[in-house]
Amino acid sequence: MADRLLVVFSAFAPLALEEANLRITDAEIDALHARLSNPALWKIHRRFGQVVFMLYTEHEAAEHERAGLRKTYADLYFVLLRGYDRFDYLRREAFDITFGSKEDFDKNYQGHWLYYDR
Repeated sequence: MADRLLVVFSAFAPLALEEANLRITDAEIDALHARLSNPALWKIHRRFGQVVFMLYTEHEAAEHERAGLRKTYADLYFVLLRGYDRFDYLRREAFDITFGSKEDFDKNYQGHWLYYDR
């Protein structure tokens, strides 16, 4: 029966992304934050296989999106992910980040990560 088994390796990509994301150290995140040297950047927040670059205000998040910085930030973050992609499952074209804001976090999630990450 095993000779008729079909395995689609891309099915493992979400798990590989989540595992790699969890393995990135806080020190690596802090170094990326410092490297970006962006005073509008509040925090780089990881949740499962997702990454949110949190700006202070909604306006700043929208400005970063309009300026095309999402691709730049995703490229930089993907370098960190690749260091923990043990089986070479991750592809840059399948990975993206989002922008969020502390303003939204405080207003709509009462400043609690538990509410935000649901």
